Amino acid sequence: MLLLRRLLAALSAALLVAGATGAVIHHPARSGAPRKPSATPTTTTTRPPVGTRAAPTTAPSTTAPTGPAGPGTAALEAGLIVPQDMGGYYSIDASAATVFLDSAPCLASLQPSPAQNGRAVTALLNRQDAVSVPEIFEEVASYPGSGARAVFTAVGAALAACPRFRFEFNGTAVSAPLATMSIPPVGDTDQAWTANFTAGGASYQAQIGVVLDGRQVLVVAWIDTSAGSDPIMGSFASTLSLAIGKLA
Repeated sequence: MLLLRRLLAALSAALLVAGATGAVIHHPARSGAPRKPSATPTTTTTRPPVGTRAAPTTAPSTTAPTGPAGPGTAALEAGLIVPQDMGGYYSIDASAATVFLDSAPCLASLQPSPAQNGRAVTALLNRQDAVSVPEIFEEVASYPGSGARAVFTAVGAALAACPRFRFEFNGTAVSAPLATMSIPPVGDTDQAWTANFTAGGASYQAQIGVVLDGRQVLVVAWIDTSAGSDPIMGSFASTLSLAIGKLA
């Protein structure tokens, strides 16, 4: 009897141990540690603040002034000065005029613009000596309405504020201080400047005239030695007057 009781007690203890072991295997205890995040990332959408918008990707277009149009390019080209107007001592080099204007930041207002009705440029060079002076550069552009007066004012303001006049002279970059000068009146109104500079060991003078005439803005630059060339080659004042007269 005592033996039977011992066997039953041993069997009960074994069943209790097995039950406890099954609880550990099939029902693990939960710890208080936070869950690990899912391996799949979560996508969030960020909205721009209310009242803001993206900056434009293109610059605003240039709007030309309204009003009656000025002469077109063909008419302006027909009015440019030519070697025959200057006694035949010069030859035309339109590319030289472009180089001169492109190399002169103080004359940036004279560059091609959608606001222009027409534009024409030319250069007359004296090919009879090594430095080709006198050199004459002419640019004329037309604008609708009051556009020409606005450009004339802008060119004058730029030159007045220009600390030094920089441009390319026969392949050499030069720089010179500007000073105003007086000329006989031409067109509706005019402005003129002079600049003295040296290049290749010689002294030169650049004279620049800007004229407003109706819906046209004319610019003539005359470059010569400081001493001046033979009067038969012409002069700055007479050439400026001739140029505006041909455009009338």
